[in-house]
Amino acid sequence: MAEKKDEINTNEEEKKKTFQELTIKDNFMFTAVMSDKENCRKLLGMVLGFPVEVVSVDYEYSIIYNPDYKGIRLDVLAVDDDGSQYNVEVQSA
Repeated sequence: MAEKKDEINTNEEEKKKTFQELTIKDNFMFTAVMSDKENCRKLLGMVLGFPVEVVSVDYEYSIIYNPDYKGIRLDVLAVDDDGSQYNVEVQSA
């Protein structure tokens, strides 16, 4: 049984990255970058093809409709000055 535990610890250690190894696809870095309104505004503008004035950014935003069911967790939820909401997600293969 001890061998299994050692294998698990080794695998967990291999998954750890230094700050320099992080990319925008890593959840920590994505959240750190996109929680800044200006960064979020620029990305949304580039992706959508029109200017977006972001007034608020929430990260790891949870939506729970009923406590008996699983909720939804959004990576980043941005709201613009018109009240439009943008769900910004990072996907990696």
